[in-house]
Amino acid sequence: MYAVLRIRRMRRLSGIFRTTRPRGRWRFHAPCSGSFIRNEGIMMGSDRPNAMWLALALSIGLSGGFLFSLLGMPAPWLSGSMIAVALAVLSGLKAEMHSRLRDAIFILLGISMGAGVTPEAIGHVALWPLSLAALFVTVAGIVCSTFVYLRRCAGWDKASALFGAVPGALSYVLMLAETTRADVPRVALSQTIRVFLLVAVLPGVVTYLESRYSDVATATATVAQPAPAQLADLLLMMVCGLAAGLAGMKAKVPAGALFGAFFMSAFLHGSGLVSGILPPILLTAGYVFLGTFMGLRFSGTRWSDLFNGLRSGLGAFVVGSVVSVTGALVASFGLDLPLGQALVAFAPGGLEAMVILAFSLGLDPAFVATHQLARFSVMMFVLPVVARWLLGPGWNQHGRSG
Repeated sequence: MYAVLRIRRMRRLSGIFRTTRPRGRWRFHAPCSGSFIRNEGIMMGSDRPNAMWLALALSIGLSGGFLFSLLGMPAPWLSGSMIAVALAVLSGLKAEMHSRLRDAIFILLGISMGAGVTPEAIGHVALWPLSLAALFVTVAGIVCSTFVYLRRCAGWDKASALFGAVPGALSYVLMLAETTRADVPRVALSQTIRVFLLVAVLPGVVTYLESRYSDVATATATVAQPAPAQLADLLLMMVCGLAAGLAGMKAKVPAGALFGAFFMSAFLHGSGLVSGILPPILLTAGYVFLGTFMGLRFSGTRWSDLFNGLRSGLGAFVVGSVVSVTGALVASFGLDLPLGQALVAFAPGGLEAMVILAFSLGLDPAFVATHQLARFSVMMFVLPVVARWLLGPGWNQHGRSG
């Protein structure tokens, strides 16, 4: 028995992106005790995460955020911590973050974002149906153009190219891809690279547009940050936000922890029941935790794996971004929307990452959240239909796709 356990441990420690197919489902094992992809497509961790390594990862994230803050970079605590931890993980750091801790951070940040819902922002709701229509056209363009690139230029098979072309919805995309002959590790790495690049690059792009087009009507509008909340308001926000976040998780709403807390906080602020934001130190801590979590997504990836996937991942990022920026420009100038706000709302990134990034940049979180959630919801219904049409009958029975 001891010999069997030892062999299993040796295999786990030596396997990077090692795949097995127990009962027809793919599993991807990282060198840590957690898995890189397990049902949700993210690093979930075991029930007993190594606190020392996680503390080290958080320290690295804090240092990266502090450095970016000193350099005057946009969204420093989020992007700086993510980049620093990703570099550490690629260099051999083995750490993992428990899913419950991740959800707690999402609830905290969701409560924070609700403070950005103002009467001025609500006054522009009438324009949202038109911008949502523009978003859906843009998403279709992103999927088609990225699919063609991955098929013709990167040489991917049809199934892998389809799931690699879908903007965001990483968890759902990987769960569907597992049921096909798609190269799931390749899809996961490409999608992770895209989200990483968006969080790293998009703040600088938005800041540049703010400085260049500040005198134009469609320039990036920011949401004024109110003063920190009083103790009574803070307690009400925390209790109600926690309850709504847990309810969203239980109802299996996409990003339920984040959006449940966000919409509850938005209701409390919009109705005038509370006012003010969370203390800045809590916001900074939330950004560092989230950036660390995003950096840990590279656990189980070696530099060689990254370089091999960088060509296709970077190409897909560029192609998708060009279409996304084009759609955002059309929506911004055609509907008189703030340009930076439209860019983040149309960005082909992760649901949670884009919404939190918008809040960290002082953009209208309600607008971005509505558009990102609409994109995710539509993809949930449309993707299986497109997969069946493109891959043929039996697409989810591990049938071979050309």
